[in-house]
Amino acid sequence: DRRAVDQQQDRELLGAAHAELVAEAAERGFLVPGGRQAVHPLLRGFLFAKLAERDSADLRPLVEQAGGFLSERRRWDDCLFALEHFAIDELVLSTLNRGLAEILDSGRIATVTRWLALAKRRGIDEPLLLLAEAEVAVRQGEHRRAHALGERAGSLLTGDLASRAYLAGARAAHLGDKPAEARQLCERATAAAVNVKPEMDALWLELSVELER
Repeated sequence: DRRAVDQQQDRELLGAAHAELVAEAAERGFLVPGGRQAVHPLLRGFLFAKLAERDSADLRPLVEQAGGFLSERRRWDDCLFALEHFAIDELVLSTLNRGLAEILDSGRIATVTRWLALAKRRGIDEPLLLLAEAEVAVRQGEHRRAHALGERAGSLLTGDLASRAYLAGARAAHLGDKPAEARQLCERATAAAVNVKPEMDALWLELSVELER
């Protein structure tokens, strides 16, 4: 249950004395009372301010540790929250790469949009971001833009990422009533795929295009 998960995570973060540390924090008013344990917002703001004063060389290992802990547990929104406060460009990209498919499959377009905004603020320019933009554009009905972004991202990426990018472009072309372009991008997606799932996704979409045609 949720309580057992919280206790397991406390143990992993705080060590063998986790129960005593959490109990003391609650007693001192450092935690929000109620169900799930969380640091009080005022204390969290104070701690963030103190962390921001630290040298970046000292701060980086802490951010990497926290990011690794959260991404291992697929807590993508928490990862994004941490990166918005303590951005490390490599982690912005690698964490998005790891969580993009799951975030999109769960319909959290706003989360991906925030991730793209963070990357833009940081001046990050990578093909992975084009893929993310294409996926968002498809879901927002911007078919022409998604088609162009997916095709562009596919030409710059390799393997399954390229396959997913071409597939995003193919979906947009299909929805935009461009069967020839959709079929061509499906073929590229199939050719680029390394694993079975992206290849099957491309083949299914190509079949749908042919059936409708």
